[in-house]
Amino acid sequence: MSFIDSNASNPPHQPPAGSTDHSADDEPVRITLTGSRRAVKRAINDLHQLKYVRGSEWSRLIALQNSKEVITVAIRRFLGQG
Repeated sequence: MSFIDSNASNPPHQPPAGSTDHSADDEPVRITLTGSRRAVKRAINDLHQLKYVRGSEWSRLIALQNSKEVITVAIRRFLGQG
């Protein structure tokens, strides 16, 4: 599934996972995973295998109060095209 406009003349720039290559026009986007510890770890691994977000880029897993779920966040930068 793709959300990039196929008619766009310049597709949005997205540096590879772990890249420090970003400009002042880049905007941070927080990606959050919430679920069971097992499911979140599996999702982190899948996103790493897809080279979207490295496993090391995620915050530590934080247990949610009164729940069996955990939460983690990663930040990616995308070119702001206003």
